[in-house]
Amino acid sequence: MDRRLQEDLVDRVTINQQALRDLQRDVEAKFSMQVNVPLEGSEADAVVEVQRQYKEAKGIDLPADTAREVVRQVRPQG
Repeated sequence: MDRRLQEDLVDRVTINQQALRDLQRDVEAKFSMQVNVPLEGSEADAVVEVQRQYKEAKGIDLPADTAREVVRQVRPQG
């Protein structure tokens, strides 16, 4: 792409800060929630429980990797 055209396109782009704030608020409202992470039992079982809670409360299929991060943040590391 020619540099002048690229600069022209950049000049035309404006960021609607209020729309970004609204989007962030909506995403946080949709995905934020408190979960009860089991402290006993296997990590795998805790991951499944976190996923179940998200599905029940928000209708979201939380990826196992994300649920595992939640579990690892809450459980004591040994």
